[in-house]
Amino acid sequence: MLAWVKQCFSRIVEQLVKRRERSAIHFDDPVGAALNDAEILVAFAAQSYRKIEPAKVENLLARVGAIRELRKAHQDVPAVAVSDFWIAYDSIAADMAPLSAHSIKSTAHLDCQRLPRSLVTPTGYNVLIAFAVFILCLMLQGFWVAGRELVNQADQIEAERSKINGQLQLQDTALARLRSKIEALALQCTDPRFCPSAAKVPAELNNSSDDIAKWKLLSTQLIASAQELNEQNFLMRGLNSELERVTEKSRPLQLLLNRWYERAQAICNIIILEYVCPIGKKVAATEREKELSDSIDNLQKEINGAVTSGQGGSAPGESGFAPAFDGGSAWGQYKTLSFKQDQLHMLQKDLAKSEAERFRSLVVEVRMLVQNLGTYFIAMLMGILGALAYIIRSISSQLREHTYVPHSFSNSIIRICLGAIAGVFGGMQAANGNSNFSEVPSLFIPFVFGYGIEILFSLLDRIVQSLAHPEQKKASG
Repeated sequence: MLAWVKQCFSRIVEQLVKRRERSAIHFDDPVGAALNDAEILVAFAAQSYRKIEPAKVENLLARVGAIRELRKAHQDVPAVAVSDFWIAYDSIAADMAPLSAHSIKSTAHLDCQRLPRSLVTPTGYNVLIAFAVFILCLMLQGFWVAGRELVNQADQIEAERSKINGQLQLQDTALARLRSKIEALALQCTDPRFCPSAAKVPAELNNSSDDIAKWKLLSTQLIASAQELNEQNFLMRGLNSELERVTEKSRPLQLLLNRWYERAQAICNIIILEYVCPIGKKVAATEREKELSDSIDNLQKEINGAVTSGQGGSAPGESGFAPAFDGGSAWGQYKTLSFKQDQLHMLQKDLAKSEAERFRSLVVEVRMLVQNLGTYFIAMLMGILGALAYIIRSISSQLREHTYVPHSFSNSIIRICLGAIAGVFGGMQAANGNSNFSEVPSLFIPFVFGYGIEILFSLLDRIVQSLAHPEQKKASG
């Protein structure tokens, strides 16, 4: 089995390196080869129902027979006989154009090939290359679409996060204003008698109407502010819960982004690509984030325990706490609990900021990779695929019409290189949102540019000529 594989491989290599006739002219004996070609051309014309004047056929075959008789007798062929033959041959060749004896023989040679020898024909290796490029395009297209969808979902999450952060900033401002107001009202309690109590009017104030009015005013203002502060804290906890919900929502997406990023990183670690991939080491969760998360959990437990035990004088029917302001330890407990609440908000804000920055950093790198992948690499491959589609279609059409003549693979390589350049140019046009291509799918533009590179480069030639010779343009206008 191994010997058979080696033999097949050696035959394929032999066919690849085998020198083939690329020209219709047999340089060693042009007249002798042309005699056979003339008969082939006449035979094909008769079998393909092409109308050629009988006199031309008779004249050509007579010239062929005369020259062959002389060559068979080892006599020199007069120049007049050779000239008459070429004139007769040219007359029929003009009627058969664009067909020629060379194209007929080349087409018949390819049509007679079978597997596996047909794989080393121009049609075969162009089809194989096109198939490989097409599969690669499908793989990269799926990878690119997945990355683009992940980035779009990340943008939606960032929009929600930004909205909640804006509301949190407003809430922070409102809380700071209320705390300042409560501090200012509490400073008015210079006399312990005038520190309001949530229960009843102190007995020592019963004989003074002014003191009672002052007590009632401070009591009303402090308790109302404390209740408002309690409501604002409740709203703050709700916003923090919303922010935590968005963070939880982003974690599965971040996991998918990490997987996408790791696969892109595996590709970009290739020596050739590491210089063009805007990619670095994946940013993982830091120890600082873990410490913040543990501190938030512990502090939340302390606050919940204090509120449940009634420290700070919880207002009935309200979630949270409100101070009693009785001039004793309640005010100190309230300030301690308020400080812990502020500390909790700060820790939650720091944790959300750290997670958001890590998420944004990952999204920015993925977005850069997605844009470069779609604008340049996939566009280049689509341009190459368009060039290969043109080559295969041209060969197929030539084989069908018997006009195929063998060319060096260098011509295909040149076409493929130009298709790659045109594909990148088309991808840049699609990325810029050019209005000329607004109705064409963005990935189809590089394929069209690669398929029809003559149109693109003819336009470029006109632009260069108009810039290089502006005087001629003005004179013609």
